[in-house]
Amino acid sequence: MKTYNLSITGSEYTFPVTVDTRQRFISFKGANGVGVFYTDDKDIQKGIESCKLFTEGKITCDQETNEDEDAGDDTPLFEAKEFPEVTDINGAVAVLKSEPYKVHHMKLKTPEAIREQAAICGVTFPNWK
Repeated sequence: MKTYNLSITGSEYTFPVTVDTRQRFISFKGANGVGVFYTDDKDIQKGIESCKLFTEGKITCDQETNEDEDAGDDTPLFEAKEFPEVTDINGAVAVLKSEPYKVHHMKLKTPEAIREQAAICGVTFPNWK
């Protein structure tokens, strides 16, 4: 499964992509300026990744889980890591935006959202209250 992100105005942005020589419309839906599209269809992924918006970096791809190759494997996407030096929200955001996590800044708007993304990435900030 791949998650694609696109900065949008409004709650939905739809555009055509070529999938197996046919035009197919893909809709990014969301709020707070970020539209999201989820798919595990390899042909749609290939169509999105070859479109102009993706090649120009306007569409980004978040963490990928390959369910076919990882069947039965419970290995996390990231190794669990603790950051005791982080004591505030700005430090937490900096860690999550950096390598290898590369969390999109629009997913880090509130303390709750930051903690959620940290959990997804296996990151903890024991000194951030």
